[in-house]
Amino acid sequence: MESSIEQSRGIDRVILKNATYYSDQHDFRLADIVLYGNKIEKICQPNSIDDGNVIDATNLIVLPGLINGHLHPSKELYGGVKAFSSISEVLDAVHRNNHLETEELQGLSSLYSILNSVRQGITTLGIFTSRAEVDAEQAKKAGIRAVIHFSQNDQWIGKESKPSSSSLEDVIKRYSDCVHKYESDLIKVHPATASELSATPELMKELHKIAYEENKKFVMHICEGRSQVEQCVAHYGESGIQVLDKLHLLDSSTLLVHASTLSDEDIHVLSDKKLNFIHCPVSNSFTGAGRFPFKALLHNKIGLGTDAAMVNPFHKLAFDAAFSLYFHGESNLDEKVDVADLIDSITKTGASALGLDHVGSVKEGMFADLCFFKRGNVVVESQDPSLLFLDMILNHNPTHVMINGEFVVLNESFLRCDFNQIRDRFLQNKKLEG
Repeated sequence: MESSIEQSRGIDRVILKNATYYSDQHDFRLADIVLYGNKIEKICQPNSIDDGNVIDATNLIVLPGLINGHLHPSKELYGGVKAFSSISEVLDAVHRNNHLETEELQGLSSLYSILNSVRQGITTLGIFTSRAEVDAEQAKKAGIRAVIHFSQNDQWIGKESKPSSSSLEDVIKRYSDCVHKYESDLIKVHPATASELSATPELMKELHKIAYEENKKFVMHICEGRSQVEQCVAHYGESGIQVLDKLHLLDSSTLLVHASTLSDEDIHVLSDKKLNFIHCPVSNSFTGAGRFPFKALLHNKIGLGTDAAMVNPFHKLAFDAAFSLYFHGESNLDEKVDVADLIDSITKTGASALGLDHVGSVKEGMFADLCFFKRGNVVVESQDPSLLFLDMILNHNPTHVMINGEFVVLNESFLRCDFNQIRDRFLQNKKLEG
């Protein structure tokens, strides 16, 4: 018996009959998709299943939930302050103003940013934060899948205002406490430090060791702009990439964000490594921080991230993906990034870069993290499927969003939170200081 999407809530097994979905092979296919619990149980021939809770999905396009690999959600407070600014000025403002953000204000900003992400079809976030407890609470409240990159430091060798720092022992204890309190089926906590300027070699090695032993990722910003590289070279005599290489930290347990100012020597060092990167093209352009060599490092797992609203006024993952098409190869088509690789970077490859399994694809055995678009808005046969995917998420928000087998957005309305009320409260409290 057929039922509606609304009637399917709370039912263990749901059949999406005659649905158009984006496959791992970068094309659109027609199928009956069986969801059981929090996973995709089967993908069958279209119109082949008639028993059970059947939903006519003829008018829907099913996409894997999007993955934003790098986000500072509380910095939504400073979105739209400037059209561009240097990385040094941005870091100085972040470190200087951090103590001014109350826990309540940060929580409100974080929740708004997370919900606004879900509204775009993002079902997984890599949240980079020094206040992991606050952001983990908001991720839990929103019902999103999140990897919390808990950033802690034990030094600062930069010229900018100093971020908070702790002893190695305190860093490990706070990390362990956060893991114990917040890890769940949807939320994971990974060890991180701000950058090559914020951690001693001892701390970097210890955080990497924890990541390796816990099958997680050690996360840090790296080579984010010429000024950061120059300060690292002044202190260590070499770039951040070369420092990590000598510490034997360039492996699959490491996730590097930005890597936008790499020398030929850095790229050579990375040429025989296999690790993980998050590319933030709009942020890097905003700060004049250079350009991640996407094609040269395509043998690694590469995700995309929007970074923070204060360095990405549009703060839309689909725009970052589209921008990547033209940010690279503007004078040499050989440096262009294939659109299918970009779609992978905001779905399955982005999930892998974060250390997540069974996320990012419409495939049997994967978690049911899905976004549903109206079939009438697009002509599937009209263009390259991956380009159509990008076109769709650029121009439309999904009608429904499902995370871990549960709808969090239904008919464009949030089921767990009053988004309009949260947005209004956020706008009333939004800071405009640079």
